[in-house]
Amino acid sequence: MRSEQRNALTRLFRERTQPLPQVPTPYSTTLASVRHPIRAVVFDVYGTLIRSGVGDISLDQCPDQDGLIRELVEKSGVSLRHHPQDLAAELQEEIKRNHQRAKGHGIPYPEVEIREIWSTLMARWSNPPLPLDWQSQRIASLAVEYELSVNPVWPNLGFPEILTICREAGCRLGIVSNAQFYTPIMLEAFLEQPLESAGFDPLLQIWSYQEGRGKPDPLLYEKLALRLEDRYQIHRGEVLYVGNDMLKDVWAATEAGFRGVWYAGDARSARKRDDDLRCQGVTPYATIMELTELTELLPCP
Repeated sequence: MRSEQRNALTRLFRERTQPLPQVPTPYSTTLASVRHPIRAVVFDVYGTLIRSGVGDISLDQCPDQDGLIRELVEKSGVSLRHHPQDLAAELQEEIKRNHQRAKGHGIPYPEVEIREIWSTLMARWSNPPLPLDWQSQRIASLAVEYELSVNPVWPNLGFPEILTICREAGCRLGIVSNAQFYTPIMLEAFLEQPLESAGFDPLLQIWSYQEGRGKPDPLLYEKLALRLEDRYQIHRGEVLYVGNDMLKDVWAATEAGFRGVWYAGDARSARKRDDDLRCQGVTPYATIMELTELTELLPCP
């Protein structure tokens, strides 16, 4: 993405976001009974670093927003052909079709690239038909406008302060997240600096939309583990993985050998997953209500 496109989308996030109140949960902080050496801290994004109106990235929620989609498409300068009756349903069906094709190739938890989805739909809906490579900036802006409308976001308490704390403790910083192209841009808008300047190692950033796989796919965590071991000689037991979902985050990270920390500070996103057999035998290394409580698990600076 060209720098001017990225800057325009960064401004869009700054202009269209506003404080989102935290919703209390019935859970409480539980720290590890035995402290282990920690050399890296890896975060989930939606519901963990970032408070989310739907508790996750909106693609996982499939909101029914036909009128909104129609408004945004027409705002982008496209005349709708044959006036489709249910644009939201078509969006969801296109995502499902992509998922089914990927599952047919052996990917258990597929992820789409949302710009490709919107491009396909715009080519189908427009009058006259648009080419699939219709202006990338307009597709990107449409995708961001839609996400901001259906999924308000705001930094969770302790972000970005926890990043400074981790760096001062000598820890590498990483991300493994279900995400789209706009997720890193959103984070940079809140941080007011590039992710790398905030301390996130480029080698340790794993985004589902780039991998074509979503959490809890074990290959995402395995990829992270191999990079940590090969590049920095950081072993799995020396890594905290922090997330709000007991299945996608804590169980998956624990299975990979990391120390899974459950962020349970907001009721919209705290996913306990008691009905999933994989989670019933999992005890988080720690449970936190605020990100800065991670300080108690880190080495002294």
